[in-house]
Amino acid sequence: MLANIAVMGLALPFVYRPMTIDHLGGLALIAALGFTASLLIIAAYRTGEAAIVAPMQYSQTLWAAGFGILLFGERPDAATALGAAIIIGSGLCILFREGRADVSENRPVLSSRGRTAFGPAPRATGLDRLCEAAGTGAKAADAGLANDGGNR
Repeated sequence: MLANIAVMGLALPFVYRPMTIDHLGGLALIAALGFTASLLIIAAYRTGEAAIVAPMQYSQTLWAAGFGILLFGERPDAATALGAAIIIGSGLCILFREGRADVSENRPVLSSRGRTAFGPAPRATGLDRLCEAAGTGAKAADAGLANDGGNR
């Protein structure tokens, strides 16, 4: 891979052409739409259950096939259609199974019941050690918390 980078890097001055402004605008539009789509997927996972949201992502297969037909004139072959049907069918099976009230007694973990008052303990770093030596570190703050009765 490094050899490929080196060879292509040497050839670059002879073949490079700057992108036109319309191509840069197209890239900016694609980046903005991809960013928006990522935010919407995150919002879907935050508001809905993962068992319901995840199978909906299988619709990407249908969208890709539809855009391939409309934009490029590509028709999916039989093996692609069969594979897509299996994937989409399994997603729908999960969706309908998780939608029932009597799914299972062993539910997945949906939230944490940890001790949130203490939080996770970070690893000690050199800066933490220096702050503790100076009396301004996390242990000093915890001592102050203990001295004022836990009120902050």
